[in-house]
Amino acid sequence: MKILIYISVISCIYLINFNWVVEFITTLRKRWDSLITSYDTKSRGKCLYEALLHTNGTSNALDLPQYKFYTSIVFMILTTSKKLGSSLHYPLSIIKKSLLKDIEFQTKLQGFIGETYSQFIVMMLICWGFTIYSGNMLNLEFDILLSLALFLWQLVGLISFYFIYRKETLSLEKNINPLYTNFLLYQALLNVSMPISQIKMNCDLNSLVDVKLRGADFYISRFFKLVELREKYGKETGQEMELLLEDLNGFYDSTLAKCLKKMTVFKFIWLCVFYLSSYLISVYSSLINALI
Repeated sequence: MKILIYISVISCIYLINFNWVVEFITTLRKRWDSLITSYDTKSRGKCLYEALLHTNGTSNALDLPQYKFYTSIVFMILTTSKKLGSSLHYPLSIIKKSLLKDIEFQTKLQGFIGETYSQFIVMMLICWGFTIYSGNMLNLEFDILLSLALFLWQLVGLISFYFIYRKETLSLEKNINPLYTNFLLYQALLNVSMPISQIKMNCDLNSLVDVKLRGADFYISRFFKLVELREKYGKETGQEMELLLEDLNGFYDSTLAKCLKKMTVFKFIWLCVFYLSSYLISVYSSLINALI
């Protein structure tokens, strides 16, 4: 009977379209590269911050490390400052403060995903350690099909959780980035003496309409109100913009905490469905084989 099962499995493998296998491997490779890139994000942020510490009016903006939207903002600040001859100290201090906060957020995300995969791997080791130990102790025949099925099931857990993690974090970044991009760019360009009309042209204010993040409307309405006060009435809004950016950092922090809490629930579900279940099946299989 087992010989027939083995023959069936091998036949199915040969019947699989080779192109589909290649596409699947290519997809996995892309996701792996994306994972490596996400882990490299924080280091690139630190490199940009260190570069900003040595940036002055004669610095070449093209030499700056690429990191999210921050590099493009710094590039615009440097080029505008050279044209208008304005000071860089305060605009760059705004960027550096926000950049440090962003690096802190990235550290939290990377810490979470690293801890999660460590727990997954520990559960896998426990499962396979028990399987091998019980098999040797009870002189049980190694069940190739069951072991392969359990391994593939655990592998599905690893891959699927990463997809969920990326979906949640990318959704968060997609909605939070327009807020930071517009708020920081507006505040920074305002401090290099660029006219309001040109600042609005450089900012992508329409992107704020597409933000779908609960609670973000409050900060967007405050921002547009400050722009209106500056443009129509010429009021000084620098301190209010600083306060808005600080509040935005707090909002991002709380939103990130909610996202991580949601991912923690997913992690618990994944541990139960993909790893605890594998361990219990392994225990059950060992007991049944020992009693037969």
